[in-house]
Parts: sequence; structure tokens; C-alpha cells
Amino acid sequence: MEDHVHLLLSAPPTLALSDVIKRVKGESSKRLSNEKTGFKDFAWQDGYGTFAISQSHIPRTIRYVQNQRQHHAKATFEADERYIFG
Repeated sequence: MEDHVHLLLSAPPTLALSDVIKRVKGESSKRLSNEKTGFKDFAWQDGYGTFAISQSHIPRTIRYVQNQRQHHAKATFEADERYIFG
């Protein structure tokens, strides 16, 4: 069962990261937590993890997010970091 998600987001520097995460979690919870989606009891865990990346790492990070299921089937967290950051 999937227990986490990876997102690549861009936000203006005037917006606090905690506010961005709060909005993502809040809006997605509202949309998922209903009878029609099958996620009636959906809930986010407390906390979150983040990385800031440079423009040069965006293409590699997009590939990572698109293929995260395959990465997690065979890679550790440390291997994931090496994949993204080289």
C-alpha cells in the first residue's frame, strides 16, 4: 500500500513553506475525504519532509517523481537522495 507522495512544487519566496504544505494537505483532504472517491477516512500524517532544489535539478526530479513507485521498490532513502542530487 502506498503511504506517501512526492510532489515538485514552486512557490514564491514570500510564501512560507509551512503555509504551502498546509494548503496542499487541506485542499487535497477536502477533495479526497468524501464518499465518491473511496477515501472517506483519508488523513495526512503529521509533519512533512522537503528538499529545495536548483533549476538544474528540475528535470531529474521530475523523472524521479514520475517513477517513484519503481524507485521505492528497489531503493533506499539515501539512494533516492543520490539520484536527485547526484
